[in-house]
Amino acid sequence: MSELFQLLYISQLSEHVDYDLSAQEETSDGRTSGDWMRARMQDLNLADAVEITDIDICLGDKIPEHETFDAVILGGSLHSVHDMHPWQHQLLAWLDAYRPTGKPLLGICAGHQLMCYWQGQEVAKLTPEAFEATMTIKRTEAGQRHPLFDGLDDTVAYNFGNNEYVIGVPDGAEVLATLRQAQSLALDHGGNWYSIQFHPEISMEVMQAFWRIQDPSKVDNYRPTVEAPKLLGNYLKLAGLT
Repeated sequence: MSELFQLLYISQLSEHVDYDLSAQEETSDGRTSGDWMRARMQDLNLADAVEITDIDICLGDKIPEHETFDAVILGGSLHSVHDMHPWQHQLLAWLDAYRPTGKPLLGICAGHQLMCYWQGQEVAKLTPEAFEATMTIKRTEAGQRHPLFDGLDDTVAYNFGNNEYVIGVPDGAEVLATLRQAQSLALDHGGNWYSIQFHPEISMEVMQAFWRIQDPSKVDNYRPTVEAPKLLGNYLKLAGLT
């Protein structure tokens, strides 16, 4: 294995049926979610320390054996957890097998929802409106002191792009942040597993490029989130990056 920290990034972004990423304008961060994660490593000055292997499970890529990586990030998706595409069943089976290894996992947005769904929690539509903007969050007392949020105060905003949320709290999980009815916005699941509903890996530029195609009225909902990627660095430290 390389001396670099090995990060596996699992994309479940789009089957390119309802939304074709190739139609989205090129941004300075690139076009794929793996590109966006590499851009954030550059921002964090971690590009020379972290080697990212990115796979796209909804386009048929297979998840490597867990021995080949140090930590995993399970990314967001334009698909609902309720769609239950074959690759989503594969992800649920993978969670079954991966949990006993004790290795780290961070779920982002749909990754967060799938992790909670796997643990028996309900995922439902947001009302009265979706989270489709740059917003601040409310950290709990546990979140205030949690190393996942080290160096991030309550003024830090994060990019959101979701119309569903996790209703309950998985058994044994600790709630780190909330936002309106989303009372499980950020979780420490124990055993090196964490999940968040928002996107520290996606820049304002990428969010705006997406909404220019989907709904231009939402483009101005987003603003720069310079501090947000620190959460990714904090996760990698929790996962063993030195």
